[in-house]
Amino acid sequence: MSNDLNDCRRIIDDIFCRPDLPADLRDRFAEWMLAHEHDDALQRVMLEMWATTTEAPGETSIEGLERLLKSVEADSNIGSAQRRDSHRPALWWSIAAAATLGGALFAGGWWAASHVAPQGETLLVTAPGSTGRHTLPDGTEVWLNADSRLSYTGSLDGDVRQVNLCGEAYFNVAADREHPFRVVMDSLTIEVTGTAFDAINYPYAPEQVALQRGSVTVTTPGTQEPISLQPEQIVTRMRGRSDVEVVPAESMNYCGWMAHKITFDNRRLADIITNIERRYAVCFDIRPGVDLDKRLSLTIGGENLDETTRLLEMLMPIAIEARGNRLTIKPRASV
Repeated sequence: MSNDLNDCRRIIDDIFCRPDLPADLRDRFAEWMLAHEHDDALQRVMLEMWATTTEAPGETSIEGLERLLKSVEADSNIGSAQRRDSHRPALWWSIAAAATLGGALFAGGWWAASHVAPQGETLLVTAPGSTGRHTLPDGTEVWLNADSRLSYTGSLDGDVRQVNLCGEAYFNVAADREHPFRVVMDSLTIEVTGTAFDAINYPYAPEQVALQRGSVTVTTPGTQEPISLQPEQIVTRMRGRSDVEVVPAESMNYCGWMAHKITFDNRRLADIITNIERRYAVCFDIRPGVDLDKRLSLTIGGENLDETTRLLEMLMPIAIEARGNRLTIKPRASV
């Protein structure tokens, strides 16, 4: 491991692993790191500032960290552009994998550390525009989409392996018939023993579960009996409503967003839109007049959301407007 990486890890340990560090100072560091997680110069600038604000090699104080934060907050040389790009320099992944705070593990480049997990609880967090892959203590693989949180208590070795999800996650659950795996969302609860599915629980989108293989049961306060979901089906509960809907769906439209490259070969615009929603954690509003059955061929790799929507506008007579996580697609006015 390089000296620079060792130094950066020491900085992270001092900032995030010191019990005497005030929570507001820790949170302000986390916000600054998150705001600049895409900047290539972050490591160099951070090391330079650290060298001028610490008392002596290997020694730091809260006062020194305060001076460091004031320096980085005042610095205007680091770019502020936020790109929706899931690829990170190896340095940030190494640090993210190594840093823990009170049982909470923060991942996705840097950390979104506005909330500290309770004692004994593990919290996995991805920042906006980031994704993260994790292996849980029971062997279950989880891919977290942007701006998501997954929490669990202990080592998932109880009678029920329960996790709580806010955001979106793809689960490849380790088979264990004696210990069901349970995902708790706002109103939907999913229970399985070994399967693969995508679960969506963003506050600006419907709650959904799309099953790729195996079987799951879904319960909600609006249903008296659990819903048994089969592969290539999706269950949807609209926000503000108690009823749920189960319909056929192509699971790969929901379960392939974490791939580095997605190729569409003569696919319907409706399918492409669903994939884009999942890949970038957004929600589309389709206005009348948009031909969702129009077929297109294209490949999405490392493009950010803006680049991808501009490509669709070039290929079809549509206009796309974005407001936060919600996008509107409407027919493009004739010139």
